[in-house]
Amino acid sequence: MRDYPSLRQASPLNDEVLSFESGGHRLPGVLSRPERSLPGAPGVVIMSPGLKHRVGPHRLSIKLARLFTELGLPVLRFDFHGTGDSEGELESLSVPVLHESIQNGYFAEDASKAVATLCESAGVDRVLVCGLCGGAITGLYAAEADSRVDGIIGFQLPVKVLDLEADYADRISSEYSDFILTLYLKKLFKPEAWRNFFTGKSEYSLIWKTATRRICRVLRGKRSAKSEIPDGMNLNFLRAYEAVAGRVKMQWIYSVEERARYDFEGDFEQACLADADRPYEKVVLPDANHEFAPDEAQASLF
Repeated sequence: MRDYPSLRQASPLNDEVLSFESGGHRLPGVLSRPERSLPGAPGVVIMSPGLKHRVGPHRLSIKLARLFTELGLPVLRFDFHGTGDSEGELESLSVPVLHESIQNGYFAEDASKAVATLCESAGVDRVLVCGLCGGAITGLYAAEADSRVDGIIGFQLPVKVLDLEADYADRISSEYSDFILTLYLKKLFKPEAWRNFFTGKSEYSLIWKTATRRICRVLRGKRSAKSEIPDGMNLNFLRAYEAVAGRVKMQWIYSVEERARYDFEGDFEQACLADADRPYEKVVLPDANHEFAPDEAQASLF
């Protein structure tokens, strides 16, 4: 296995603190320069995941910065407005509402300004955007807005905006519903599971709906391969994807049990794309959680 920078003694980063404006707010960032630049290579903007700051969960963004700089690429990571050390206020105090807004492009302007800042500060004319979850979809919106973005690496990309008032079992995709049902079936021979069931500790609605949805799908037969837009699909995502498909190199990375993976494969690939071309690479990694921790999962990711 290659000796990745996050798995050995951390090498120092050649960091420069800078700031730029977006929407009238000052956003601080850290520009990491490589010791030896790779001629003609793009710069990298690491998009913070959702509402988290530029360090990232388990210092993921810093480790990614080391990985990219050791490959000879300059890297910019920054805080979106209203988060971390940036100025501004978030539009809501509700985390679910903010997550929905982010998925619809709430931080898109900040991302575009970051791309322009990296190009000017590092002297590059091509940019790769990289991010986890909300950072992945924000990077997609940046690629839509700026032709200098010609590559995306997105982790756990969300493709659906869910109705927060709907029942959980009704909000998930059929594929993820089948996955949950499989987990319940594996518990049939475990006494503890039956104790939970008869003492009111089980999620009866979820069990019932996942089972009945599966039965209905079997009775209805395999869904025909035709283009359709499932309920809850993020229309802004679909627009941005259509705008960059074929122009931007895309790599989407998921952990095997990630719910967003089932939405991507079931509702986006099978329903929306159907038989259309898929101009991207998709990677599914085992033994990793949503934030790719612990170190073994990060090693697979890198």
